Amino acid sequence: MARFRHGIAGFWLTAALAAFAAAAEPGILIAPDEDTPDSFSFTDDFDTPRFLREAALDNVDIDCWSDGAVTTSGPNRNRTLTYRFYGERVIQTVEITVEQRANGPNWGGRNTLYVSRNGLDWELAANSSDQEGDAAGWQSAPLTVPDSLAQAVTGGTELWVRLVLDNYSGLKTIVSNSIDNLSVKLDLGPAGAAGPGAQAQMRAAWARARQATAWHALTLDWADPPDMRPPYYIEGADGWLYAPGQGPMPAQDDGGFPIARRYANETRYAFALAAFVATHESAEPAMAKITIRSTRDSHRVLRVLWDGAPIGEFDAARFYERDQDFYVAIPGPHTAGVHELRIAGMDADRDALIRRIELAGPAVSAWAGKPPMPAGGPLRLLAAYYMPDPAPPAASQAVEGRQPTAGLNLTALQRLYDEHAEFGALRVAYRNDGPVPLRLADTVELNGRPVEDSYVDFVASEWDAPGVVWYRAAPRTLEPAQCGEVYIRFRRRPAGDAADVTLRVVNGDDVSVAIPYTDPGVTLDYVTAAPGASGQLDRLYVYARRSAGDAGELAGIALDGKALAGARICGAGFPGNVALGVATLPEPLRPGDYHVAGIVLSDGRHVAARFRVVPFLFPRSSIHVPPDMAQSMHMNLLTWVMRSPDICEQVGLPTSCMHSDVLRMHERVAFIFAPDEPDAKDNRGGGYANGLGWHARALETSGWAELVARHPARAPSWMNMDGTTRPLNWAVYGQFG
Repeated sequence: MARFRHGIAGFWLTAALAAFAAAAEPGILIAPDEDTPDSFSFTDDFDTPRFLREAALDNVDIDCWSDGAVTTSGPNRNRTLTYRFYGERVIQTVEITVEQRANGPNWGGRNTLYVSRNGLDWELAANSSDQEGDAAGWQSAPLTVPDSLAQAVTGGTELWVRLVLDNYSGLKTIVSNSIDNLSVKLDLGPAGAAGPGAQAQMRAAWARARQATAWHALTLDWADPPDMRPPYYIEGADGWLYAPGQGPMPAQDDGGFPIARRYANETRYAFALAAFVATHESAEPAMAKITIRSTRDSHRVLRVLWDGAPIGEFDAARFYERDQDFYVAIPGPHTAGVHELRIAGMDADRDALIRRIELAGPAVSAWAGKPPMPAGGPLRLLAAYYMPDPAPPAASQAVEGRQPTAGLNLTALQRLYDEHAEFGALRVAYRNDGPVPLRLADTVELNGRPVEDSYVDFVASEWDAPGVVWYRAAPRTLEPAQCGEVYIRFRRRPAGDAADVTLRVVNGDDVSVAIPYTDPGVTLDYVTAAPGASGQLDRLYVYARRSAGDAGELAGIALDGKALAGARICGAGFPGNVALGVATLPEPLRPGDYHVAGIVLSDGRHVAARFRVVPFLFPRSSIHVPPDMAQSMHMNLLTWVMRSPDICEQVGLPTSCMHSDVLRMHERVAFIFAPDEPDAKDNRGGGYANGLGWHARALETSGWAELVARHPARAPSWMNMDGTTRPLNWAVYGQFG
């Protein structure tokens, strides 16, 4: 009997695969009943495994079928059947009944019914967990669609039904769920529109544009060999366009031109695809045809831009994978010149595979390369210095095993007390003094080689091996009068008395500086902005800390390379090793913006560092308090996991998010949690004693900082730090977490 059953199943499975391969549109055609031409009904009592042919299956196979039911048992999760009903007539009423059994109380079984108009946006209709069980725990009432929801999925020519058999026990069980019968009844109206009306009109406009130019069109096609394609570019984390294979972007050639608005620790994604077009002068609009390999994960909002201005937007997602054509008008009149066409996904954690771009119209002439940046400069150095790690306070618990009775005694970390001056970082601050933007090259050079060549190996190297843990050049594109910073973090500094750092500039003169491995005597310790008399952030506080020897006096402070006149200096001689400069700014600062603050010493030395303008908020919160209790407990922030905007509105509090949520942030996110202590732990290369810094490098190689800087929410980031057990925290982040 079992052999016969599986023989039947094999026939149905083969038939299902053949039908899916042959069908242009997988699914069940809505064919009106012969006796009632305005009605359609579908019933499956699962006496045969026809669902293998009629439904899309996730985590379902022939072993889930028995005569008269689809079943599951623990510990299997989310076995899913998805049905698509489609036709030419408008659906006016919907009635769905699912005969089912689930045993949640005893075996962890749960059946759920969902409905959708498009197979992408699903609505929960019914759940067996909401039912009372019988004496044995079985919840057996039919699942149906409430009237209000049934009305919400009418009006189109498609209906999608999803059945999910879940077992949340985590253990092996007997059969805990079954679906015994599915019944779908529809009342039908007149024929609906054949496809999206706007795109149908655009398709006709595309044909006219091609006809007007003797069917000539420019084509960027993935099917062409890579060395025979016209020039195209991919957008990096900071918005810069890279040619394929250039810069930090990985190779992008996987069945098309992939773009994705995703974040991952160990790779970067292309946020957009761009190409440049040479045009003739013409009053007529041009047209673009964009072919996308659509999947369930494709962008729901895919935007097309011409010279930075949006000209089209469409939903590229589709339940069943297939290529789709989308048409966009490029409004005229057009001038003679070179223009940028860019395709970018706007919603997080989704992607798009662009297969082909075609352009047509009287204005369209030829593909072009990215125009070069105009010559700029000069790039002016504001400060360049070495920062040795300070020793932890004497007799403290700053390193595991400092007091032998306190716990682990890690000999390698103990040496940090004696060798701390050989561990540190380089900081170079600079300003674009020219009239046009400047762009730094893809790498900074350290001692004549790219910094990346000096990276330590987290797995193979000793914990104190000479070399670079991570480095940052931010921003790489500097607008006129904008300042930036290069920060190079060593594990142990390279051999020699000084480091040579070279900043290569794409459209200007390179800048080189030799930085001796000596303590500058003073560091820029802390910077903050506060409201002045105007109520805006127009008052700047700059704290300087004496780190070694006789540093002289604090003579002045600067912002973005300009001395701040009238600054008030408190404790110029560094009493208690700290001095403070306060100045009222001519223009208020904007929260979220980046600037470079500087201090000027009495002997003419300059020290500068980049900072971000952060509005003051002292968080009162807990990771364990539910949102509805936070306000009653006088908290002012929902921490740990990101809460939705609706929840934030309901309780009147902002939320925080994790560092991996940076692309999903909304306007009520107040802080971003970066990974705890990224410089002082790694979880790679054998633990804390080996490979310190993996997380810190991952933040840089992934482009995380660039994404934080450009995100519209403009939320600052923070880190949790253990100021007693992680030695690198003292130097990299100071004593304030």
